[in-house]
Amino acid sequence: MSGQLPSTIRVLVVEDKEDDFAFVRLLLSKRTIHRYELDWAPNFEAGKIAIAKSEHDVALFDHNLGLETGVRLLREAVDAGITTPIILLTGADSLQIDQEAAAGGAADYLSKASLDTIHLERSIRYALRHAATLAERRRLEKQLLSISDEEKRRIGADLHDGLGQYLTGIACLTTALRDRLDAASPEAAQANHIAGLVNEALDRTRMLARGLSPVKVEQSGLYAALQDLAYEAQQLHSIACQFKNGGPHLKFEPDTALNLYRVAQEAIHNAVRHGGASEILLRLNVEGAASRLSIEDNGRGFDPAGSEHQTGLGLHLMRHRCSLIGGSFRIQRRRPAGMVIECAFRVPNPTYES
Repeated sequence: MSGQLPSTIRVLVVEDKEDDFAFVRLLLSKRTIHRYELDWAPNFEAGKIAIAKSEHDVALFDHNLGLETGVRLLREAVDAGITTPIILLTGADSLQIDQEAAAGGAADYLSKASLDTIHLERSIRYALRHAATLAERRRLEKQLLSISDEEKRRIGADLHDGLGQYLTGIACLTTALRDRLDAASPEAAQANHIAGLVNEALDRTRMLARGLSPVKVEQSGLYAALQDLAYEAQQLHSIACQFKNGGPHLKFEPDTALNLYRVAQEAIHNAVRHGGASEILLRLNVEGAASRLSIEDNGRGFDPAGSEHQTGLGLHLMRHRCSLIGGSFRIQRRRPAGMVIECAFRVPNPTYES
């Protein structure tokens, strides 16, 4: 959606009082600038089902939904990757609720006590235009990540086919020189040592190339790629790194598989470089349509709420990659030491590897 609003705006109202729903309907019936179609969800559970269908242009959540709250429903909707803009309504104006609404991802917050047609309609227009701006930003960010991934593939191919071939040639020449020298001479021992160092550099170059251009993700699937990633982490960083999976093997879309691979790769990099981890465990668990990728380490850990970590590029990229596949990103301290990074996501119509 660009700056042009739809001719008919579909509105979901999650409100446990029929009189309040009728009040909202009355307010929107007084304007002729836009045509509104309203659907009513009378409780929290009905609201969850209705918002999950993503059939509405905008949603209005009452803050008080019996034993539950509209803030909780808002957070669950955001965590589920639902992009419908949500406006929170409340019977009494409150700075705390206003802050909760903003933190939860609400497009706006309105008090029913002072609500009128003009303010409600302005709020809906703002929410729709704000959602369109966010959608465009997400499209551009996805495009930039795609360009970045393509550039990594190119560099990986150059490492493998360019530098890798040079190192292979040097190793062969050094080995040939060693064979021509007297086996008992110190020069032969030095040539042998140099050949060993070059071969080790060649192995590391190939592992770096595979990390930059993870062909295994495309050819053999995410499970094999994560298994390789764990092995390469052990070889490159001299740590203990394992991959475990639970549940059946899903067939992942290429973009989903690559984004999950990059999340795991970045988490391992952070754990080793910043956390000094010596043990890392990758897990990919599948339970029906629900899936979860987690990366646990035994490093020094940090406070996820700290400002320097909230703005860190690595965490931002992992969080963004999770959002691109409709997932939710979570990071927390692990006891007794280390961190747990988790990307929870859903696959609506899962198919499995045979």
